[in-house]
Amino acid sequence: MSLDLGETILQLDQVSQNLGRTYTDRQARLEALLRAAAQVSPEAAIDKTLDTGNRPYMAAQVVDSLLGRYTCP
Repeated sequence: MSLDLGETILQLDQVSQNLGRTYTDRQARLEALLRAAAQVSPEAAIDKTLDTGNRPYMAAQVVDSLLGRYTCP
């Protein structure tokens, strides 16, 4: 069985085009997530995650807000 370089080049071209679209789609989804999270009040986020101890899996509990950053100790 021989390697068809013409077919391989076409496949590599398709993969590279898909990677560009995947990156753009991921960026759009992340930006939509951040916009949605910014609209959730800290009180609502804390209230919705208070019962995380009753779940059979590890779940994050919001103690401050969904968005933000903390300084390094």
